[in-house]
Parts: sequence; C-alpha cells; structure tokens
Amino acid sequence: MRLINVHEYAALQQRSLREHQKAGNDTSKIVDFYKTGNEVITCLDDADLTDSSLVAYGSFNAEYRKVRFAASDPANTGGDLRWRPSVQFL
Repeated sequence: MRLINVHEYAALQQRSLREHQKAGNDTSKIVDFYKTGNEVITCLDDADLTDSSLVAYGSFNAEYRKVRFAASDPANTGGDLRWRPSVQFL
C-alpha cells in the first residue's frame, strides 16, 4: 500500500462529485467534504510533488465549493487528517 497521489485524488473527487449530483446533491457523497472543521482531509503522496518539508493534503472546501490541495506542517496534531491508501489490483 502507498498513499494516494494527487492525480488519483483528483479522479476520486470527480467521481464523488458526480455521485453527489446523482444523489440529489447529497453532500455525504462528496469525499472529504470540509465545512465545519470537524471533517477529515486526505494526506497525499508527495512523490510527484515539489520537494517540501510540508505534508500535502486534499479536501473539498464547502465554502468555496471546490477541491482544495494544500500543505501543512508535519507537526500539526489536528484530528482531521486521514491517510488514504491506494492499492493496485492486477
């Protein structure tokens, strides 16, 4: 297993947003729907990203209605981080 990369995460978000529309705008269908600060965000594999000492993550920002990619200090102890693994099936 490895962390999900930024491209896979973007595809996952696109799929979840389509499911959101099909389900009559049910926000529970949106992956990492971030509205109140109590939701989760997904940490991303930084292998394809610029070298940085920060931890890359993604979420769906409800206020701006867009997928957000950002980075945070690895010392951040917030309870909203999730490590979403990717597994390749052959």
